[in-house]
Amino acid sequence: MMKRMSTVPKATSDFYRMNNQKLILLSPTDVTEDEYKEFYKSAFRASYDQPQKWTHFALEGHVECKALLYIPSMLPFELS
Repeated sequence: MMKRMSTVPKATSDFYRMNNQKLILLSPTDVTEDEYKEFYKSAFRASYDQPQKWTHFALEGHVECKALLYIPSMLPFELS
């Protein structure tokens, strides 16, 4: 007769930083082109190209919002 094995869950509390890149919280006029490219490389690690274009804007009103949109220079492999 085989001995039954049981699974015992183990709780861990290890944390590690996944993104060491500084956030782009500055206004769009204070960020350089190299900082945008560096942020693109760190945010999208699977990409090996440079961004074709990007736009960085801030909206103010009842709700405030900052957005950064990148357009890659190449189509991702899984979409081709």
